[in-house]
Amino acid sequence: MRFALTDVSSFCRTFVGNCKRLLFTESQNEIRTARGWCMNIQKIKFNVDNLRPFIKAGVPVTIKDAAFKGLKFTIGKSKMAFTFDKRVSGRKGSALTFSMRAVVGPHNAVNYKEAREWAAELKRLCEAGIDPREDEAGRKLLGLPPLLVNRSKSSGANPVLLMDDAVKVFFSKKTYLKATTLHSLARNINEGFDPSWLKLEIREITPAMIAARFAERHRGGSRASSWNMLYAYSNIWNTNKKLFKDTEGNKILGQCPILEARQIIREEYGIKRHKPKRMVVKNHQLGRFLAELDRMTEGGSGHKVWYTEEGAALPFVVMTILLTKLSLFTGLRFNEARFLKWAYVDLEEGYFQLPGNIRRPKKDGDALFGDFDKNGKVHLNLDEHDFDFQGTKNGESHFVPMSTYVWAFLRELNANRGDNPFVFASTKYPERPIKRHISVFQFIQGLGFDYSPHAARRTFASIANDVGIGYRDIKEMLNHVSESDVTSGYIVPGFNPTKNRHNFQKVCDHILGEHAQYLGNQAKAADRYSRESIANELTRFVATLGLTPKEAAKILRTVAKSQNSQAA
Repeated sequence: MRFALTDVSSFCRTFVGNCKRLLFTESQNEIRTARGWCMNIQKIKFNVDNLRPFIKAGVPVTIKDAAFKGLKFTIGKSKMAFTFDKRVSGRKGSALTFSMRAVVGPHNAVNYKEAREWAAELKRLCEAGIDPREDEAGRKLLGLPPLLVNRSKSSGANPVLLMDDAVKVFFSKKTYLKATTLHSLARNINEGFDPSWLKLEIREITPAMIAARFAERHRGGSRASSWNMLYAYSNIWNTNKKLFKDTEGNKILGQCPILEARQIIREEYGIKRHKPKRMVVKNHQLGRFLAELDRMTEGGSGHKVWYTEEGAALPFVVMTILLTKLSLFTGLRFNEARFLKWAYVDLEEGYFQLPGNIRRPKKDGDALFGDFDKNGKVHLNLDEHDFDFQGTKNGESHFVPMSTYVWAFLRELNANRGDNPFVFASTKYPERPIKRHISVFQFIQGLGFDYSPHAARRTFASIANDVGIGYRDIKEMLNHVSESDVTSGYIVPGFNPTKNRHNFQKVCDHILGEHAQYLGNQAKAADRYSRESIANELTRFVATLGLTPKEAAKILRTVAKSQNSQAA
């Protein structure tokens, strides 16, 4: 039986009743009857209300749009799609079928309006005698890569892929990457590629040309970016290799020339890649490192422009130093720490959580790729919000219990916070985190430390290993990917977010111990304290801990005995 539906509201009421029968009946005969009813529907006018019951029921069905000839909505077992059937005017053969993925939004609303616009453009091309698969605009509508340029007028000539087209295709397929990665790839292309390459056929750029360009930049001082250029070129080649084929279905691109280029770089130019220096603050430097950070916030060290006339450190200096300390005491990646929000922090329980994945709308290929400027430089349409924190590196939520030191300074920060949602708030821009102030990091390096933002994380891991924390625990503290098996899927990290606090406290105690040792040696060398002043200061400090001098002395004797036994 076929249904000719004229009253939409009547259809919806009838359909919902049949869906309920389908979803809740126990009779196999009734299930077959309800499914048969759905499958026999011919056409309805597409709108949100009419399509919602089909989506909600999830019954495999194909429905025609009564308002647009040739447009259909298909619900399959695993996906939904719009299809459009249309014959190309002036050409023999049956109608072509084009497909577009259906996107279901909140409340089961589907993008039927977008589908109609898509079908209307395809219809316009077909009625003009143009096969959309052979037209640049049509291929863009269908999500196909651009047509290959053919510089020869003869029909037998091989298709040609220009490098600038290859770069455009590459970025159109990489919209899922993080903004920082996309920005880095664009910079590697702009700085590494010879501008003349963009108008060459990609196979005309030989390994010798790539090696010569590499050697030129490497010897000019751009060592890291020269290696990154090879990485970017390899990515572009391999991405396009999968997409482009000749008329017989064979891939037009063969082996990537980077392999041969590396051999030329090594054998003819004598350039070998050395492992990057793994910067870390050495154990014997820890005390002085923390003391120098304190001096910078107190106005005793640093550039004059970082301080007010009264000698107080400007807020961006204080925030950058606190951010450095958080990374040192917790092992957080610097950028993950920079985007820490108060909403992620639990000061009562003493831990914070970094979400594994923050969903953000992705730009399509056309929206992402700007164009080449007159100098052949790639421009990407990325704004500051595209560089926001999008979740941890491995996509897993990271729970960090606070040590006493971190807990104390976060409480103090919270007591003086403003309206900015970020812990390390920008003083210039509302609702933004502090920027990376490279001058502060360079100043720290100038004090004699092998320091970079990532060095603090490496230092944390080295301390954790040195104080006897197990390898698996260190991996968990750093939020590194663990081996996945069935059992690991049953262990929920947020079940007890503070269970590792004792390990973080071990690292904290080691750093503070080195700091105290350094300050003690400085005071001793300067002959700053007399025996009487030391006794008075110790008495005051013991009182702040709620202890009597006798109780404190007993604790100190126990600690000294323990240290002596370990040394023996």
